Amino acid sequence: MKKLIFYNDTGFPYAALAAAIRSGVLPAHRPPTSNELEQVLAQTGLGRGDASVYNLGQSKQGDSCLALWARGNGDMIGRVIKSFLALMRVDNYELVHIKCRKNLLVKTGVVLTRIPGLRYLGLMLVYRHILKIYRELKPIV
Repeated sequence: MKKLIFYNDTGFPYAALAAAIRSGVLPAHRPPTSNELEQVLAQTGLGRGDASVYNLGQSKQGDSCLALWARGNGDMIGRVIKSFLALMRVDNYELVHIKCRKNLLVKTGVVLTRIPGLRYLGLMLVYRHILKIYRELKPIV
């Protein structure tokens, strides 16, 4: 059983979304509904990028789907992950760097989700952005 470790460096949980698609939490054959997306984002957070590791289940092949997202330099994050895995003697893994970038729509949406009364509007802006990039996340998985 292999560990698939999805990671990105944008401060937005693109890696968690890719892992959720791979594990079947989010559908691969169609874009998610806003409720499906909100359930995943409620589990992983939205816009914090606190470098926590999230387990989003197993793929059909039995691979563990893990996600890590943070703010910073993608090359540095990849090297830190590899070093940590070597230090902990974890083998049989595959690192998947998610290269999606935030745009103004998602940045605004993340800010609005923090304001009481505007959370729904913020989630809808984030949802619109995810619909646009969902095709980019699917080939990765």
